[in-house]
Amino acid sequence: MNSPNKRHYVLDTLRKLGASIIFLQETHFKRQKIPKLPTRQFATWHHSCHPTSASKGVAIAIANTLPLQVLHQYSDDEGRMLFLRVQTYTTKFTLANLYAPNQGQVQWLLNALDKLKLFAEGPIILGGDLNITLDPVLDTSSNKSSSSHKALAKLRSKLADFSLIDSWRLQNPTARDYTYFSAVHNTHQHLDYLLIHKSLLSCLRTTGISITTVSDHTPVHLSLTISDLPNKFWRWRLNELILENSKASSDINKQLAYFFDLNKDSGPSYPIPYDFLDRQEKRPTDLCST
Repeated sequence: MNSPNKRHYVLDTLRKLGASIIFLQETHFKRQKIPKLPTRQFATWHHSCHPTSASKGVAIAIANTLPLQVLHQYSDDEGRMLFLRVQTYTTKFTLANLYAPNQGQVQWLLNALDKLKLFAEGPIILGGDLNITLDPVLDTSSNKSSSSHKALAKLRSKLADFSLIDSWRLQNPTARDYTYFSAVHNTHQHLDYLLIHKSLLSCLRTTGISITTVSDHTPVHLSLTISDLPNKFWRWRLNELILENSKASSDINKQLAYFFDLNKDSGPSYPIPYDFLDRQEKRPTDLCST
C-alpha cells in the first residue's frame, strides 16, 4: 500500500465491502513512514510495521459507526502480528491479526499464540494469512502440505486449547474453496482464516470467501451479531433551536421546577438529585441508541 494509487484502490474496495472491522496483511509500511489513510468509514487505524524495511506489515481498521473502545495494543518488531484488546458496552474481546512467514510457519504460529495468551482478555477473534493449510485434504487442491502431519497436529491442538474454531469450515464442513493460487506449485490453497472463540458460535451468522480483487489473496469474511450492540447507531444531539421557542422553554422550566419540588423532601440534598438529572440528560449523548 505504499503506492498512492494502490492505497486509493484498497480503501475504495474496503468501503464497498461495508465491513465493520478490517484485518489487512502485507501493508508494507515502515514504522516511521505510515501514510495517512483518509476514509470517512475508517478514521482510526492500528498498525504493526517493520522498523526499517517496507515489507510485511499488518493493520486493523475499526469502522467509525462501531461503538468499540480500544483498551490496549500489542505489536511485534517485524510487522507480523497485531493484537487489540477492545470493549463494547459490556463485553471485552481480543482481536488478533497475524501474517505468518512462508517458512517455519508452525513454530512461528505457536510462539504467536503463546504471546496472545498473555495478552488476551475475553473471546478471541483471530484472522490473517497463516501461510499454512490447517486441513491439507480439504484446504489444498493437491491434498498435500509442506508441513509435517505431526507439526500440523501440534498446531491444531494448540488452537483447540484456545477454543478457536475455523468459522468458514464450521459452516462448510466438506466444501473446497481457496484463498490463494501458487503459480510455482500450480496449486490452490486456503491460507487465510478467521478463527473465533467457541463462545461466539451462537453469534455467528454468515461466513464466506469473496473474489480476488486488489490482492493475490482472496478476502474472507464473517458476520457476528453481538447482543449488546444496537442494530443502528447515531449520536443524539439537542436541537438548540428548541430553546428559542417560548412555549418549549416554558415547558422545560415547569418540568425542572416540578422535579426539584418533588425531591426537596426526599432526604438527599439538592446536589444529588441534580447530579441524577444531569446524568439522565447526558446519557443519550454519550451512548449510541436505536
